[in-house]
Amino acid sequence: MAIGKINGISIAGGGGGGGGSTSLNFAFFDSTVRDVYCPWVGETENTGLQRYNRWLVPQSLTLTSMTFVRMTTNVTTGNIQWIAEVYNGAILSTSETQTVTAPLTIWQYYTVNFSSTTLSTGQIFALKMINTNTGGVASGNIAGTVLFN
Repeated sequence: MAIGKINGISIAGGGGGGGGSTSLNFAFFDSTVRDVYCPWVGETENTGLQRYNRWLVPQSLTLTSMTFVRMTTNVTTGNIQWIAEVYNGAILSTSETQTVTAPLTIWQYYTVNFSSTTLSTGQIFALKMINTNTGGVASGNIAGTVLFN
């Protein structure tokens, strides 16, 4: 059951005893082979943390999965790493890294499962994409959804 949506962020609740899930959506176009943070508001990716690629965790959650799709250019070599980062006050900790290995075909959906990223109310969450494509293919148009329980 959907409770609401703010700036593309869906908040859902379960029946009876609470619970539920939360999802974050992102989309951007990157024409350079580089490492970027996924934006939660707007479509501007960046190599450093900015106000639009940090998410203030509203309640205790566990990162469960992320699904993404590339909409330009097949990737034939290298891989894409997805790194979940958590800020505990001023200290950044990398809580989990998942890798998707080439080939990556356009319009093919890929899902990575996370198992050890637990978030607490008030922490900051960021998702970083590392493109290790040795063939020089940039990320291009990419979109995804991150799921928490």
